[in-house]
Amino acid sequence: MNRIITGVIGLAMAGLAPLATASTATAATGHEPAAGRTGTASTTAPRESLPPREITSKMVKVSAHKIVFKGKVKGAPKYANKIVRIERRVGKGGSWKLYQKVRSTDLGNWKCQVGAPRTGKWYFRAVTPKTNNYRKSYSDVWYTYTM
Repeated sequence: MNRIITGVIGLAMAGLAPLATASTATAATGHEPAAGRTGTASTTAPRESLPPREITSKMVKVSAHKIVFKGKVKGAPKYANKIVRIERRVGKGGSWKLYQKVRSTDLGNWKCQVGAPRTGKWYFRAVTPKTNNYRKSYSDVWYTYTM
């Protein structure tokens, strides 16, 4: 309930606040906000001015014991046949570690089979590396658990 209220308040504040203060939401969501894009970036631009890639993601329960984490990397030059890093964090206070490297399809789609712990939660996110046109980008954070 607190997360929903925080998200609604954050969205209301982002509309009222200047663009510089809207970037404070990155710690809560675990990914770069899309509102920070300010046009095209040149190849000599500093890291802060490069836009992030848009990475969509979702968890799909395929069967009783199989969960797939999948999504798409969007961007002007297609992110075709490139590496997408899947990172996992154990618990809220853990650090992000490489879980698996997967290769995107010709359209930028990717997928990875993930597991669930016996106790606690595992958090997952997808990461693309920095390039000349884009900064390091993150997907939304998803978690798995066992009932």
